[in-house]
Amino acid sequence: MKKYILNKNVIILLFLFVIAFIITLNPIDTEQDDIIYREAFNNFSSFIVWAKEFILLWGGRVVALSLSTLFLNLNIGIFKLANATIIVILVYSIYKIIETLSDEAIKYKNIILISIMCSFLFINRNVIKYSVTWITGTFNYLWPCTAMIVAMIPFIKKLKNNPIKKVEYIVYFLSTLLASNIEQTGVVLFVFISIIIVIIKLNKMKIEKTLLANYIFCFIVLILSLMAPGNHVRYSAELLRWYQDFEMLSIFDKIIQGQSVLLDHLVNHSTVTIFIISILLMYISIKEKDKNRIKIAFIPLIYSLIRILPLNVLLSRIYSNDIISRIDKLFAFNTYGVKMICNPYIYIPIIIGTFVLIVIAILIFLSYKDVKKSIVYTLLYLAGICSTLSLSVSPTIFASSYRIFFVTDVLNVLLIASLTYQAIKYIKDNITVEVIYFISIIILAFINLLVYF
Repeated sequence: MKKYILNKNVIILLFLFVIAFIITLNPIDTEQDDIIYREAFNNFSSFIVWAKEFILLWGGRVVALSLSTLFLNLNIGIFKLANATIIVILVYSIYKIIETLSDEAIKYKNIILISIMCSFLFINRNVIKYSVTWITGTFNYLWPCTAMIVAMIPFIKKLKNNPIKKVEYIVYFLSTLLASNIEQTGVVLFVFISIIIVIIKLNKMKIEKTLLANYIFCFIVLILSLMAPGNHVRYSAELLRWYQDFEMLSIFDKIIQGQSVLLDHLVNHSTVTIFIISILLMYISIKEKDKNRIKIAFIPLIYSLIRILPLNVLLSRIYSNDIISRIDKLFAFNTYGVKMICNPYIYIPIIIGTFVLIVIAILIFLSYKDVKKSIVYTLLYLAGICSTLSLSVSPTIFASSYRIFFVTDVLNVLLIASLTYQAIKYIKDNITVEVIYFISIIILAFINLLVYF
């Protein structure tokens, strides 16, 4: 029996690696940027000289860019193998968070792992393209995001009062170093573990010195990255190049603009992800037999369903094109420029979309009987949203393009996997469900893989 389980686990990991490697083959059109970064690094006499110049003239992402330049000087095949390995680590780390919060999750380990990988494939092709397959983008998004997920694990373990081996801290400290060196993942990690530490203290639980040192280390690395002189130089350069009107916007305008960009991505480019989350929330509400929650769950479900359905085909014979056009405007998020902010009509879809996101947050909190689970998963969902909104205060919000949504999408993948686990627990015939789930998920995985090419 143990041999069968071992073989099954190995097969699953090999399957995940193959899918991850195929994803890394996604063609890109930014090789020229990689060449520029590589030549810029190679022109310096030493690493120290390069790091000093980078900190003074561009920013504090020395750790991430050091890894990038290392792989830029290696064979592309080595990079693809390393990247595929990191994707598998990301998938497994997401599972470890679910397992840490739910002791029985190990019974459904393979189903959860497959659901994570499949959900990963629903991430928008352009997000994957610039966050996973572009070498420079990879070390600013995929690797730090994976490090961020890994660095969260010891704090979640402590929240559940699970033991942490001393040797594990080596991995956690290294993960904290990489995650905190990037502004987006660093802020998400620091805020998340800060809230978790507050909850731990409120529960009158002791925090080990090593774990506290990890927290302080995260803060120091993040502050050093944010305070690098090159950040101001880069801000001025990006302001001039990408968004000269940016300083004309008030902080409220910038937040509205960021929210519009976020909603455009979630509603119009990650529709399937939101739809799957809505279905799972509805299913759990039905199984809990909570009538009020079922009514609330209809809000995100109908909202995402309307966006998925081809209304122009289904309703063209019943309603006029004018009515269909008005419905489409509810999902039209104008994302660029001062003129957009001055248009009062842009606030209607933003208000509706934001309301739906808030409803989803409430449903997530109510979907878990354990309060600690509810808090962690709701925090992770909100962290995904705020990770994009944090870029609202930067003129690089549009220069960064699709890759700024990678953290948001990964945290949504984590949420889907967790909700999938919650839903499966309500089904008694686990063997039959596992077979059906595996067949369906593998078919969907290969169908979605075709989108990447």
